[in-house]
Amino acid sequence: MRRAAFNAHPFHRPIIRCRPDIVFQALIDDYMLVSSYAYRRYETRYGGAMQLQETERIEFKRSVNERICKTIIAFANGTGGEIYVGIDDFGNVLDLEDIDGDMLKISNYVHDLICPELLQFVHIEPIELEGKRIIAVNVESGDEKPYYLANKGLIPAGVFTRLGPATVPMSRRDIRRMIRETDSDFFDSHHAQVQDLTFTFAETFFKLKGVDFSRERFKALGLYADDGYFSNLALLISDQNPYNLKCAVFNDDACTEFLNSLDCDGSILKQFNDAFSFLQSASNLRSYFPSHTRVDVRDYPLYAVREGLLNSIIHRDYDESLYTPTLIKMSRTALSFTSYGDLYHVREKEIFSNVSSARNPRLLALFHRFNEVEAYGSGLPRIQELYEYEKLKATVEVGNFFTLRLPNINTTHNPYLSRTRNDGPGLRGGHEAFDKLNAMGALPTDVKAEYDRECERRAEALRFQRIREAGEARGMSARDAFQHALAAIGMPTMDETEDDAQWADMMGPGAPELKEKGGRWIPQTIVDDTAIADEAPGTKRNVRETPVHNTTEDTGRSAIEHLLITFASDKKGFSREEAQEALGAGRDTTLKVINGLVKEGKLEKVGRARATRYRVVG
Repeated sequence: MRRAAFNAHPFHRPIIRCRPDIVFQALIDDYMLVSSYAYRRYETRYGGAMQLQETERIEFKRSVNERICKTIIAFANGTGGEIYVGIDDFGNVLDLEDIDGDMLKISNYVHDLICPELLQFVHIEPIELEGKRIIAVNVESGDEKPYYLANKGLIPAGVFTRLGPATVPMSRRDIRRMIRETDSDFFDSHHAQVQDLTFTFAETFFKLKGVDFSRERFKALGLYADDGYFSNLALLISDQNPYNLKCAVFNDDACTEFLNSLDCDGSILKQFNDAFSFLQSASNLRSYFPSHTRVDVRDYPLYAVREGLLNSIIHRDYDESLYTPTLIKMSRTALSFTSYGDLYHVREKEIFSNVSSARNPRLLALFHRFNEVEAYGSGLPRIQELYEYEKLKATVEVGNFFTLRLPNINTTHNPYLSRTRNDGPGLRGGHEAFDKLNAMGALPTDVKAEYDRECERRAEALRFQRIREAGEARGMSARDAFQHALAAIGMPTMDETEDDAQWADMMGPGAPELKEKGGRWIPQTIVDDTAIADEAPGTKRNVRETPVHNTTEDTGRSAIEHLLITFASDKKGFSREEAQEALGAGRDTTLKVINGLVKEGKLEKVGRARATRYRVVG
């Protein structure tokens, strides 16, 4: 990044010209936003050297040449900017030898090489920086966009815009759009190519909303173009509207498993009505009983659904998107609205502020007549406010398409609602979340039963861990303590001849020497776990001699495999993390055991990546 250090903070007059001779006392926070061009200058709290960083509205030039015209055009086609001539690519300030001649060159370039006339929007002045003289060129946003190189014309090679700190050619689509915007030439006011239109649904909708739809009102409603023929707004609300909208509900987050779908066509009013009804029915209403009063919570606030749908319809770029339908997708965890067209006269950081700029003003005015929109840019901020109340956040993605994504309130707050499957309660998420929901009485009956079984498994795992740790505290070797804990909870002990490597991997560095005794290893003594858990240090422990017998069922199967099969037998599926927690083993050991059981056909692998789960076969 190119930078230059300023020893004084330049003061900006209303015309945005730098005055380095006046020092603004910097007694504010560690950084501040200076001038309408929004570039950052960083300084210490009480003074010191500040840095000027090249940004979307700041450009450095080593010397004056014709290439400066591209940057001037880019600033004029955007929101303006400043060019500092006399600073090289490394941020070094140079001393211009013929500053008057360079200023004259810039003025001549602007006059001779750029169309339309731009001189009144360009201000050129010399300034002093680090004791050296450079030139500041201030370019304001023009009012006859697009500006272009006179010898190239209105093609990408002649029209430029800013992309971050770079000057880039403008696409043909953006050039056409800029021409329309400058001429206030909006799609919904154009002469419609199809004039044989009917308004069957529109008449019903207008009547329902209490708005007069007589022919005498067509012009006031914007349904006629300037030439007296039907406008594109009339085409949009007609039964012959060629633009469509698609809705779909999916059973997974990857949006590959359809549950339901709806193709909306015909009048844009009918599409709005049908799509909203579809989404309203697909947004589940879930009831909780945190106290004696029932609380009903929808997956998505209906206001947010309506605003998202209206935004995708009203602000879509219809001029070039005939074969690109608006897509609305509802997955297990989110609802997204995707429509063609990038931001229109609004910056990305202003999306959730009360800033409004209509790409289709007649269409917006029509929905305003229906009392469906406020036309004050309050829709998206209101959505964000609703989700902030739920401690969630709506997000947007911008580019050639605009996507608004709303999180599912219920599946986000309640981990028992599976994010990947829909075939049962399948407890997922941290135990703390379920404990909290259980205390609130918010677990459904089937989930409560699964939760109780999980609590029993957790208690057994905790008992196993406690017995093992108590045995080690009493001087038992790590292996003896592990074997003792297995026997205490009714599990078969470790088969030494088959599982030495697996045992050493599970126990980690410092694993004790394994004793060869032939057949299955049997601990010498088993300590009464109740006495171990309850007795105080120094007291005599109760010891009972208990042999551990082999069974035909367990022959050839390691204890850890048996433990995993038992853990999985009453679950519809489990993850590697859940198995690792239940076994008290390391990640590699758990994966070895799971993969071995999958290979033997005893476990089945479902899903992939983070959604991978395993279940017992048969």
